[in-house]
Amino acid sequence: MPSLGGGLANTVTGTSDNKGSHADLAFSVRDRGLLDVRLRAPHRSNFAKGFLGVTSHWTAVPVGTADIINPAHSIETSGDSVEAPSGDAPDVGSNPVNARAIIVSKVGEGTSHLLRRIEVLGQKLAGKNRPQGYGGLVSSEGGDAGVTERLVELVKAQSGLDLGVASWFKLSEFRYRDSPSTVYFIPAHYGGEEKVVAGKQVVKSGEDGEKEEVKITPVSVFVSDLLQSFDEKDDVAAAEFARAADALDEFLKRENASQIVKSLQVRAVDLKESLKAAEEAKETKANLKRKREEEVQSAKRRRDEEMAELTSQWEEEDEGLTEDEITDLKEERKKATQELKQKHDDEEKKIEERHATEVKELEGSASGSNYTKEDPKTLEAYKYFDRQPGLEKCSGRIHKLRLENILMCLEEEMCLDEIDETLAPTSEFTDPRGLVTYKELSTTKEVKEDSKGD
Repeated sequence: MPSLGGGLANTVTGTSDNKGSHADLAFSVRDRGLLDVRLRAPHRSNFAKGFLGVTSHWTAVPVGTADIINPAHSIETSGDSVEAPSGDAPDVGSNPVNARAIIVSKVGEGTSHLLRRIEVLGQKLAGKNRPQGYGGLVSSEGGDAGVTERLVELVKAQSGLDLGVASWFKLSEFRYRDSPSTVYFIPAHYGGEEKVVAGKQVVKSGEDGEKEEVKITPVSVFVSDLLQSFDEKDDVAAAEFARAADALDEFLKRENASQIVKSLQVRAVDLKESLKAAEEAKETKANLKRKREEEVQSAKRRRDEEMAELTSQWEEEDEGLTEDEITDLKEERKKATQELKQKHDDEEKKIEERHATEVKELEGSASGSNYTKEDPKTLEAYKYFDRQPGLEKCSGRIHKLRLENILMCLEEEMCLDEIDETLAPTSEFTDPRGLVTYKELSTTKEVKEDSKGD
């Protein structure tokens, strides 16, 4: 797999990103000028001549509606060669657009970060070192539908690749002062075969076409390599391909951030309800304790009263008896005293047992969290923001400030108090340094069999 640049950008990887010092900016900003573009990707310091800014068309795509990461779909780069078209280039009209495609070619398995497992298809032109997106200048007639139709034809002519794409969406547009805009499209949904192939584009020469000169070579590039590459003024197409990868990364950040926030909001509501229930249970438990103490005291008073009454009765009886007669009654009176004590001990024991049962039932109804079912989608969403140096593996922790930044980037209308309330479920899993162990948050409620039909 080709490597595209040796530097590691802090906006892509590194523990500094995990601690929140390199925070993302709002995802919803559609039209971005030079300052915004530079702030979002400071490692891309070179701008092409006449570059004005970026239009992030992907921001108009509703969350969760584009199936661009499909592990079942793959594109191989070992297909048969296709011959370059001969003759004049097609007429692109007076208002052409540089239509390009960034196509996910493979999603690998493993424990490394998703960005190191997603590969995108690019073309490497003869004499060029860096890949660029398939496509080129086409007429803008017919709007996006007409442009994507002509883009599909270009991709097929350049690689022989028949994508079978069901639908596309506009990812990013790079605007220039005196030249056509470059618009990157990405497949939103795939159709047709799950595995397809792309081949080289060649120019044949000689009497029987026995000589071939390779013009275009298909390459599959890790998104992480594109994100870490630096712009070059003398290779605008390659720089645009890298910026298209930036847009893809930001789109995936928004998708995963939305999943995290959705999960946290559900947990926050449950936490609020459980805290309220715990407070009510605490009050109920205190009332039960007070009731027990009152019943025990009342039982002791009855015992003392009965004992006093019995003692008084015996004193009256003793007045007309001799010492020997009183002595003869001692065993009988001792037995009566023991029976009275046993009766009241049994009564107190029943009070304690009833109280223990009531407390146990109370604690059972307010038992701990029932978030025990693993939620792979939410776990992958957290992992997307867990970016360690080299992206070789995830640490399993994200700083709480990073999660706060994620909420702000979605630009939901929330004040800081509401953000704190949404993040409240993370407190249980946050260490003194502010690092949140997110695996424990990547769970859902276990649905009981008898409640599925409710």
